Amino acid sequence: RNAAVVESSDWVELRQGEIKLAKKFIGPRRLWTNAYINFIISKIEKGADKTIVFVSSTTDMPEATETAVRKLKEAGFQNVFTAKAGATIGTHTGPGTFSIEYFADSPHSWSIFE
Repeated sequence: RNAAVVESSDWVELRQGEIKLAKKFIGPRRLWTNAYINFIISKIEKGADKTIVFVSSTTDMPEATETAVRKLKEAGFQNVFTAKAGATIGTHTGPGTFSIEYFADSPHSWSIFE
């Protein structure tokens, strides 16, 4: 018997203190990374704080990171930072996690940019 392992990744949202599954991406990462980035940008363009956004991952993903940074800047985000996700995130999400973090509501005051 042959068994197939299906790779998948979830897009979750943290809203008002609750984590909810928003979308599931199926297949190897190399096939859905661009779709994931486009999907996230389409969701965050409306009403998001475009002053700052973070792109992070638990393992090195230079191609995905570069694509996300470029597309976020094209979408009008002013300060795009990249980071390696820490132990707490990695423990809860596992290896291969790729994320884009942003504030979904109106602009915030950022003293580091003033």
